[in-house]
Amino acid sequence: MVIVKNSELAKFFYDVFRKDTCMPDVSEITFSNVSWRDGRDTLSHHSSFPPLHIISNITVTPLLSPDNSERILISLIRSARNSIYIEDDIIDIYGAGKIFRELLNSSRRGIDVRIILNSRCMSRDKKEQVMVLEDYGIDVKFIEPGTLGYDNICAAGIIIDNSTTVISSVNIDSSMHTSRGAGLVIWSREISGYFARAFFHDWNIKRHEGKREDYKSKICLLLTLTATSIIVFRRWRQLRWI
Repeated sequence: MVIVKNSELAKFFYDVFRKDTCMPDVSEITFSNVSWRDGRDTLSHHSSFPPLHIISNITVTPLLSPDNSERILISLIRSARNSIYIEDDIIDIYGAGKIFRELLNSSRRGIDVRIILNSRCMSRDKKEQVMVLEDYGIDVKFIEPGTLGYDNICAAGIIIDNSTTVISSVNIDSSMHTSRGAGLVIWSREISGYFARAFFHDWNIKRHEGKREDYKSKICLLLTLTATSIIVFRRWRQLRWI
């Protein structure tokens, strides 16, 4: 999460909010029958990264989906010179094909591209699709939230060259073309460094879901056991009829 104190930026998002509330399909919701659970006494969490407070002149660009998110992200990815780190709860390489083509091109250019995903939010088919990225030099890890001591992983962030950070509610999937999402592009090495440390804290966690090679190992083991069983069975039949 990022909190930015700037009246011009606040007015921009306020205007977006007002326009969205005037859409014809917006309906009011009453909360008279909603019960709220106060979890302040039951939830405990150890923070590895205390809040970072900065007072400085920083360039910030609003990001909105479906308005400009794809165009801005493509431009940022193309600008990368050293690294692109992505942490998201879910992605779809077909639903956001243009983004992933740029990531593949970046990897071919020698850019260090790494992606962390929420294992709980990705189906088996989606995981297999994403693991194809490793054939093109993109490192992918699926993290189980419990491994980090969390109930869930809802991050949606990108760090480019440890100098530019994208923090948003925009997932890199088909929803970026159909759903309202909002975020910020922040040009600050100090802020990027903060989030990069958080990224590698998650990346280096010891327990994470295996890479595709692990799936291959399991398949090879299964085939080996099957072949061994067939050989033993045939040998048993031969001995039986001697």
